[in-house]
Amino acid sequence: SPCGHYLELAKAYATGDQLATKQLASKFRESFISDGNYGLVQRVVSQLVRHNVQRLTMSFITLSLEDAAQRVDLSDSNEMEKMLRDMIEDGDINACINQKEEMIVFSDDFVDDNCAQTLEARLKECMSLQQEMSKANDQLSLNPRYIQKSGTSRGGGGMDDDPFADDQLM
Repeated sequence: SPCGHYLELAKAYATGDQLATKQLASKFRESFISDGNYGLVQRVVSQLVRHNVQRLTMSFITLSLEDAAQRVDLSDSNEMEKMLRDMIEDGDINACINQKEEMIVFSDDFVDDNCAQTLEARLKECMSLQQEMSKANDQLSLNPRYIQKSGTSRGGGGMDDDPFADDQLM
């Protein structure tokens, strides 16, 4: 069948088997080139790695870079980190990379416009409360009764004074 090579490639892709997909792309390379589709086949092979990384997000919350690299048949954790950064930047996955621990933390896609608006409103509310607290603190620090009771007025006892110190005991 003229489509046989493509069907084999599609079946290998559907199983997520990167090695089989790469082998079939290599095995039928000349056929794909003569059809003018070899560039497309190369994109299919590289996309499978990204697809397999996306599948990791469904199975794991945290995963070491090294383990993730092994699971998607990448050569090392550096290659894995580069791919993850690209995928995060492209919006394909939501994850954080902890470089110190060499761990990936996957997260659900929960940020939407409504969530962002709610977060922004709460941040504004917190900032407003902080300003009110700052004003109240300023007013309190100028209140003569507070100054007298706190012992910070001139001639009054300060916080460095030790009422329990007794020079005669020394």
